[in-house]
Amino acid sequence: MIDAEVLRKAVIQEAIHGKDGELLPEGWRWVKTGEVVTILRGVSYKKWDVHTDSRENDCLILRGGNIHEGTIDIAEADNVYIDKSLVPDRKLLRKNDIIVVASTASTKVIGRTGVSLGDYNNVAPGAFLLLLRPVDEVFAPYVAYYFQTTTYRNRVRDCARGGGIKNLRVSDITEASFPLPPLDEQKRIVQRLEAVLPEIDALNEHIHRLNHAREVFWRSLIQQETHSRDELLPEGWRWVKLGDVCTLINGRAFKPNE
Repeated sequence: MIDAEVLRKAVIQEAIHGKDGELLPEGWRWVKTGEVVTILRGVSYKKWDVHTDSRENDCLILRGGNIHEGTIDIAEADNVYIDKSLVPDRKLLRKNDIIVVASTASTKVIGRTGVSLGDYNNVAPGAFLLLLRPVDEVFAPYVAYYFQTTTYRNRVRDCARGGGIKNLRVSDITEASFPLPPLDEQKRIVQRLEAVLPEIDALNEHIHRLNHAREVFWRSLIQQETHSRDELLPEGWRWVKLGDVCTLINGRAFKPNE
């Protein structure tokens, strides 16, 4: 089956890096990433400042679970909030801000980025995230796409430190090389991606619907095959306790700011 997420990453990677990887086309140049973005650390707070119900004058604090591949989900089920007075205005989410997962136990997730599609006066990244803000709005869309490339993810994954918990330092991003094309080429790349990616996203949504329908079908089929209306089992079958055929393990407990 087609993996739409893999396809999406491949399209972005090809659009920015082409097939030659480190060899830049004429007119492009390598710069430090710190020259194209400013970086702010996420908001730190005390555990007693956090609550899970949204109140007046609250600020939603983004965590790793809110950051998907290229997107930010502010409707995530386990959202947490703190009073807005505890959040500096400069850390409130603005359009084209890039949020990076900078601390996580998952090697797969470390460095994951989501891009803000608008300005928010009540949303800010939490302590385990970094906020990258393009220094110039002119090339902000191109910068946002770069942080979704496989090249970027591989580089930050190699930089991540720690045993159980992987961590990125600000310098891991600011000191990394960044391929900067002329402005006209940036616009061409962005236009190309904006034309293609919605089709891939639609394909991904279609795949999710098919997978859901298949899951519902198989559950229904298994239900029909294993249970009769009067709970009478076929000859040779027998009822046992669920604990006889599987082991139950509790999920990992965590603190509100994790």
